[in-house]
Amino acid sequence: MIIFSLSILTSLCLQEELGDKLFNANNINQTFKMMFNIVINGESGTSRLYAIDLFIDMMKNSKIQQLLAVFTHLSASLKEVFVLLGSCSALTATKVFELFISFCSVKSIRKTLSYYLFDLSQYNDPTAPKNVTTFHLEAMTSWISSSLDSEIEASCRALELCIEILEELNQNSWLKDQEKSVESLLTVLHKSLKASPPVSHPTAMKTFCQKQILVIKTLYNILLMLILEYLNRLVIQMYFIKD
Repeated sequence: MIIFSLSILTSLCLQEELGDKLFNANNINQTFKMMFNIVINGESGTSRLYAIDLFIDMMKNSKIQQLLAVFTHLSASLKEVFVLLGSCSALTATKVFELFISFCSVKSIRKTLSYYLFDLSQYNDPTAPKNVTTFHLEAMTSWISSSLDSEIEASCRALELCIEILEELNQNSWLKDQEKSVESLLTVLHKSLKASPPVSHPTAMKTFCQKQILVIKTLYNILLMLILEYLNRLVIQMYFIKD
């Protein structure tokens, strides 16, 4: 019943004018709480998957995006959703990655996700440990490294999320201090590139090629970071030599 009611609300909120009237800063928080609660604690896999689909649809509304960005419990909720990736089915993982990718359309939320995947607490707390591989990153790379046909969709969505986060890190020059995490990620990507293509079915081959393309795009973002870091150091050296 709750899911059915939410589906009606979602359909309404996708109509921009009507959605703006239905949802405002005063009542949207309860909706977000309920949505996250179903995603995190859904009694059935079907309820969780349907709730994620509804959440993704809601993110098509610009006002909903703005309200989610300032949702009081957003950080805690994202952490709990990340935990699901450590023990869920391939289908659930696929949907969770799709949800995170939709959240990346909001700049501030993409930054928050990058904080959880790559431990960036050092930028706010100088005493925090540096160059640490997080549980969240390990969960994501575990799905990336999977070579099972039944898990390749989850693997592809994990790579798409990884590309989004790497772009965020590059824009903020954060990736240069993540040697351990980058090394772990490169190991997984290298393993994926060496994987043998399937010979059983044309559809499996197509999906395999799609994953390889995403692996290459991910490597490109890491390479871009390394080049930018090298150029930055070169400019600094030239500046001091000139002086």
